[in-house]
Amino acid sequence: MPETGLPPREILERARKATVAFVALPEADMDGPPKTDGSLPEIIGTGFALEEDPRIIVTAAHVVAGAFGRSSELSVLSGQPHRPGILWECSVEDEADQITSHYSIATTFDFRTRQGADVAVVRLPEQGEPPPRGLQLADPSYVHLGDRVATCGWPYGTTVQVDDEPVVPSFTWGTVSNIRPHPESLPDERTAYLVQMPVNPGNSGGAVFAANTGDAMGVVVAMMEVRGVRAGLAQVLPVTLFRSGIDYYVQNH
Repeated sequence: MPETGLPPREILERARKATVAFVALPEADMDGPPKTDGSLPEIIGTGFALEEDPRIIVTAAHVVAGAFGRSSELSVLSGQPHRPGILWECSVEDEADQITSHYSIATTFDFRTRQGADVAVVRLPEQGEPPPRGLQLADPSYVHLGDRVATCGWPYGTTVQVDDEPVVPSFTWGTVSNIRPHPESLPDERTAYLVQMPVNPGNSGGAVFAANTGDAMGVVVAMMEVRGVRAGLAQVLPVTLFRSGIDYYVQNH
C-alpha cells in the first residue's frame, strides 16, 4: 500500500476519533451524556465515520439489527426500555491532571444495507456535530497478502473497560492472510479478506485499516471458526461491497 507520510501515532489517533459505538440506551439517558458510574449504555458493536463525510458511518448489518433488536427488550436492572443510538468521542480535556472524555450521542439515524452482504451504511442527522475524524477508503488494488493492518473497536462491549474511561475503544493488530475468491482476483471481484487478527463480539462493524496509511480496506463481520473452535481469523468484507451505499448518501444529501 502507498505511504501517507503520517507518523504511526497520528494514524492511530485518526482511527480512534473516527470510530463509533452502536449502543442500546435506556430511555432516561437518551438526551444526556453517557454515564460513568457503572450504568453505562450497552455497546452492541462498532462502526467508523468516513473522511469524505463524517456523517456517513459504515458498520456490519448485524450490528444495526442488534441495536434495534436490543431496543425491544427491557433492562434487567431498571425494567425500562432501551433505544438504539450511536456514540462517539467528540473531545478530550485535561482537567486538574485528569483526562476527561466528552461524548456525543445520535438517537435517530437512517441506514441502508446491501442484500446478500453483512454491511450497512448509516447516515447521521444534520443536527449536531459529527464524529471529529473520518477514514479514507483504501484502493482495493493496493491490498495484498501479508499487509499489516489494524482495527479499532469494543471487544465484548463495555465489559472490559476500566471504570473512569468506559467507552474508549481498543486497537487490535493483524495481517492479511488470504483474499477470497483468490489472492490474484481483480479488486471488484473480491468477496472477503481473511485477516489473522484476534477479534471478539463487539469488534463487528469496525474498520480494518492499513497500518501504514490508516485507509480502511474493509469492515469486520465475523470470527472464523473451524469445528466450533476459533481459528484466529477475522472475516472482513472489502470496501467495494458498501461503496454503492456510500454513494447513495453522498448524492442524495
